[in-house]
Amino acid sequence: MLLTQQNRHLAVRIFYLVVFHFIIKSYRVLIKGTSCNILLPGKAEVKRPLNGKQNFDLQLKEVIDLITLQEMQDKFADATGLAAVITDREGKPITAPSNFSRYCKLIRSSSIGLKRCIQCDALVGLAAAQSRKTSIHCCHGGLVDLAAPIIVNRIYVGSVLCGQVLLHSSEQYDYLKTIRQKDQDLGLDVNLLVEYFQEIEIVPEKRVWAAADLLSIMANYIIESGMATLTQKELHEKNIQLIKEMSARAELERTLKELELKALQSQVNPHFLFNALNSIIRLAMFEKADSTQEIAYSLAQLLRYSLRNIKQVVSITEEIDHVKNYLNIQRIRFGDRINFIINIIPEIMALRLPLMTLQPLVENSIVHGLEPKAEGGTLRIEGRRELDWVVIEIVDDGVGIPQEKVKVLLMRELQGTGQGHTTGIGLPNVYQRLLHCFNNQCQLHIESKEHQGTKITIRIPYS
Repeated sequence: MLLTQQNRHLAVRIFYLVVFHFIIKSYRVLIKGTSCNILLPGKAEVKRPLNGKQNFDLQLKEVIDLITLQEMQDKFADATGLAAVITDREGKPITAPSNFSRYCKLIRSSSIGLKRCIQCDALVGLAAAQSRKTSIHCCHGGLVDLAAPIIVNRIYVGSVLCGQVLLHSSEQYDYLKTIRQKDQDLGLDVNLLVEYFQEIEIVPEKRVWAAADLLSIMANYIIESGMATLTQKELHEKNIQLIKEMSARAELERTLKELELKALQSQVNPHFLFNALNSIIRLAMFEKADSTQEIAYSLAQLLRYSLRNIKQVVSITEEIDHVKNYLNIQRIRFGDRINFIINIIPEIMALRLPLMTLQPLVENSIVHGLEPKAEGGTLRIEGRRELDWVVIEIVDDGVGIPQEKVKVLLMRELQGTGQGHTTGIGLPNVYQRLLHCFNNQCQLHIESKEHQGTKITIRIPYS
């Protein structure tokens, strides 16, 4: 049965009220009574970077693609039903507004009204930056807005804003009594302003909390993407310096490897993230909260693991937990088409290996082996000890890989090229990081037969 537009919006709202409670417990904003005042920032300040090479005048568009920002913002607005815009630190929009109300569009059509809106956006953005958490305030037009700060390398570069709603019907009544007096200098049709203001949606506080949580996730992703871009620029500069300063080659190579690991971990494909979120939204429309809670939890854990602070090595237990969260999401997508079996002996679970080693290999088996197979298949992850070695195998009975392509993949392993779908970490990068971690005392081998399947084997020392 087709859902009406009204039911679709209702389902999305229910989704945010139920699911995002389980995703983020930080950045929680407390709203008391009917107050709609600016939350006063704390004494913490946004500091200049310690690295003197960084420019304090860093612009948001310098660290992340504007097209990507617009896509993220549009999807956020579609999912929440709230207005959204991304601004620089002066409150000036750097993206096209999404889902703006007719009331706000009319105010912004006036030069005086636009100036006030920009000043309000700058003020709430700065408050959010100084408090380092999502901030809520009441704009000059009488509406509730939220702002999450975007701070890259301790430089406040802008904010993600959403809202244009009311929390209580009394707020609408109170502002309507003064709207003619407050907005008479805008040079606009006041009757039209009143008409459009009465269209503003009155939302429950819990929905605003859920939106604040999601806004924090979105801002954190922008921050991580910005850090990745800056890291890539540093890598480029280090490469140039490496050529000019041969005497410092050894030290620079070590620095490059550390920066490369950090850059790989900082890149999370935005299309995968938002497609997964859309899957959650669709699931929320047709199922009750239990299943939705499960996939939302898996996605939250997946995001946290991918965006966590750099760690050279983690336990096999942590890697398997991360793989399980990834597979939980894939189960929703493929249903009974693909079966997953994990069989690893407890003896090796404490062994440590590079972060994000197993999930890219599992993803490779699903995308290239099992997904193209109409009837689906089985993915097995086996782990065992063989004398002084630990052997981990990812085996699928999918479509297989032609021998010519296996040779190309093996060559890419040696060259360190290739990229994964979800995290930007491909099979060759996994191999390079294993070599770096175990001082070349490891192996990664691919065996495959067309129409029979593929086996990827990792051999690392047992110690």
